[in-house]
Amino acid sequence: MTHKHLGALGMAMLLALAAPLQSAAAGPPAALVRLGQVVQKEVESKVPLTGTAEAHRMITVASQVEGLVLRGEVAEGQKVSQGQALITLDTSRLDSQLAEAKAVLADNQALLGQLKRDLQRNLKLNQRKAVPLKSLEEAQTAAERQTAAVERQRENIKQLALDLRDAQIRAPRDGIVVKRLAWRGEWMKKGGPVLTLAVLDPIKVVVKVPERYLPELMVGKPVCATADALPGHEFCGQIQAIIPSGDDKSRTFPVQVRIANPSAQLMPGMFMRVLLEVGRRHQALLIPKDALVMSGDNLSVFTVQGGKAVPIPVKVVASHGNMLEVSGGLKAGMAIVTVGNERLYPGQPVRAAANGRPAPANR
Repeated sequence: MTHKHLGALGMAMLLALAAPLQSAAAGPPAALVRLGQVVQKEVESKVPLTGTAEAHRMITVASQVEGLVLRGEVAEGQKVSQGQALITLDTSRLDSQLAEAKAVLADNQALLGQLKRDLQRNLKLNQRKAVPLKSLEEAQTAAERQTAAVERQRENIKQLALDLRDAQIRAPRDGIVVKRLAWRGEWMKKGGPVLTLAVLDPIKVVVKVPERYLPELMVGKPVCATADALPGHEFCGQIQAIIPSGDDKSRTFPVQVRIANPSAQLMPGMFMRVLLEVGRRHQALLIPKDALVMSGDNLSVFTVQGGKAVPIPVKVVASHGNMLEVSGGLKAGMAIVTVGNERLYPGQPVRAAANGRPAPANR
């Protein structure tokens, strides 16, 4: 091999050795990321809790009269309106009693008419001293007694008419029939239960609230909730009652939330997620939820300083929709990584377009 060839070969080897050194000096490629911003805003702290929907009232409807069940007008699970017929009792016995009472009233009224005429005649005769005073007094007493008897019979007829009306048992308010307790052919006693009615509008959501949040709650405070069984729907109402009877083990207290439920979408037993406002309004630093990076028990956010990723430890204070309230070393207006932060490491170069979208890679 000639000296010329040896020189060319040496130069090629030098260039091959220099290439990796130049590449190492250039450093790792910039990571493509999307950026967001730390925002300062006035917020109110909210805490997510779970609860259970319950009927506003469970009413046991009772019969006001005794009688034989003739037929049921509704079925279990049926929605009913206030005043709607639920159970009808046989009224043949009451019909007979009412007819008899009216006949007795007619006889009593006829007798009362006769006694009043006798009283008037005795008054005239007494004025002429034609009858003794004792006869006049006896006629007056007889008329008064018969008047009282007529009034008693009239009251008896009114009561029988009420019993006839009550023989058709009606819903005391809107609700849903949960259970029938009386069936055709059964003899109902006065006060006997005929069915159970659930009042679902409004509906009650019972939430077990940790004792540390109680000082921030009050009756009438607005509350919103969602049901796992009804995704995409939010139901808002207000605190109806804070029950002063806590659980000794969990240190929680039942809080009742009243929610309008006109279409009966919410049903007793549904699992509910409730967002309670438990703090006063205050200024807070907020970040998008996607900006948070979890590493074991440590939480951090990557900011961009001098084109490089810099992690800043944070602590989550509360959740506000899609934003998180945090404390730590962040400041309002800081650029933070929201997409592409999962694999970043401290000091890694990052590249993002001005609008926050990753810039195209160099080709």
